Amino acid sequence: MVNKNATSHVEMVLSLVLFVSFLFFIFIIITPFTKTKNLSFFDSERLLIDKINSEIGRLAIILNSNNDCYDLSYVNQIYGNNFVEISDPTNPSRLTIYYGDFFDQSITGSTCSYNLSHKFSLGGYQKENFILYEKILSLKNDYESNYELTKESLGIGDFIFSFKKLDGTNIDELSINSSYEKIPENVNVYSNEILVRVIDNQAKIQELVLNIKVW
Repeated sequence: MVNKNATSHVEMVLSLVLFVSFLFFIFIIITPFTKTKNLSFFDSERLLIDKINSEIGRLAIILNSNNDCYDLSYVNQIYGNNFVEISDPTNPSRLTIYYGDFFDQSITGSTCSYNLSHKFSLGGYQKENFILYEKILSLKNDYESNYELTKESLGIGDFIFSFKKLDGTNIDELSINSSYEKIPENVNVYSNEILVRVIDNQAKIQELVLNIKVW
């Protein structure tokens, strides 16, 4: 005859095993959807900046005189033909060439005449990080049109960002509308301000302050 106490004990152990297995299954299912909540503020900040950042080629040129031009046919075999030329306002013979596939085609290429003599010196080629103006606009539009999908595509939790000039003036065109800043009570909000360089497709460069809030 089977001992009833033994039978009850076995049933209790089986029930416990089934319960623990169920909890483990739920944990496995839920974890992928909650891992973005475990990101540090610095991880979230990095992922957000990576979304609007781009590495741009930079090349310095010094003309012998204002009557000279330059020839980049050999250099451009390496770096491409999609470049813009920016002259130093205090010294027109000093030029900076920026390479990027996002520049407006109407302003790319050399502005000096190739009929002039080609007497110039090249500096070293460098890569620099810039925030792209058009990428900010795109992220702002995605955020305000589908916030949940934007968070998911970035792989981060709740956030908001804004840009302002160095004098503190907010730039509405580049900032998430404050009406979207619905931060729940009793949550930790991490905020940071970063000095960044922003360039647009017209090669206009600005130094701005990026504010990021994550919670």
